[in-house]
Amino acid sequence: MKPRFNGFVRAITMSLSTLAAVVALASPAAADWLAITAAHPNGGVLAINGHGFRKDVDVSVNEVDLKVLSVTPTEIRAALPSLAPGTYRLAIRQWRNEVARFYVAVGTGGGAQGPQGPAGPAGPAGAMGPMGPKGLTGATGSQGLQGPKGDKGDTGPAGPAGSGSGLSIISAQGQRLGSVVGVTKFNGSDPATVVRNENGVWLAIQVDSQNILSGAFPILFKDASCSGQAYAMTENRSDQAAPVFRAMQRMGTELVGFYAGDPVAPQDFVAYAFVRNPGAADCYPTAAQDGWSPASAGPLKTIDLTNLSGPFKAQYAAY
Repeated sequence: MKPRFNGFVRAITMSLSTLAAVVALASPAAADWLAITAAHPNGGVLAINGHGFRKDVDVSVNEVDLKVLSVTPTEIRAALPSLAPGTYRLAIRQWRNEVARFYVAVGTGGGAQGPQGPAGPAGPAGAMGPMGPKGLTGATGSQGLQGPKGDKGDTGPAGPAGSGSGLSIISAQGQRLGSVVGVTKFNGSDPATVVRNENGVWLAIQVDSQNILSGAFPILFKDASCSGQAYAMTENRSDQAAPVFRAMQRMGTELVGFYAGDPVAPQDFVAYAFVRNPGAADCYPTAAQDGWSPASAGPLKTIDLTNLSGPFKAQYAAY
């Protein structure tokens, strides 16, 4: 089975988490909200992390039910049958017809690293070459004439007054990541939603006290080799309006975030990848995937997160 996803990337359900977090100041998220945040196969056991899990949960991989071994509010352990290497659809269901979905990669890791070989003998030192002759000092050029002083420009208009003060998230490097617009409680990591204006686009960024949370949709291309313009998906379906706040996406621990730039529109695509600079082995056709063509997307834009990394602190100040 051909893998559909890069092993270092997790698909996210940013549409629900972003919209719920933006309004969380007025209505905080419930403690039993069902969501999957990670899934890790280990031998014959699949460990699923998240929140809102109950004892009556059903677990399936590619619509095949798994035997549930144990359940806590934040972890499910299920027996995992022998599967061919690849990426599989994971789903959990509970008594209120709550459903959470995820993707899990099975058997895509490489073999164990072999022992380091012995160091080779040092080569003989080469002979020192002769010193070259000192070059001649160039002549000093003549000083040019001073130009006339220009006229004083007109005074520009006064800028608008500041919008007040608010709660900001500050990075470990002292840089402001953005304004807090939503918080969640009683669900483990307690992520907060921070909004940031990047090149005229308002982004929603999920953070906890240590990290910007990772998660990404596939990166889409209009050429079959994934070598042309890259496009980033938005959370909305292609038949819906683009969101006011677009999700900032991030793959693993990369210090680069990305998002859909303007214009955002429903578009047709022929290939996708789960790395930002894909090679031939990372490029797959969209024909086998539902909802990836047409898709609501815009040109992929990036953010350097080098000076916007955790640990973070909240600070109430004027901005």
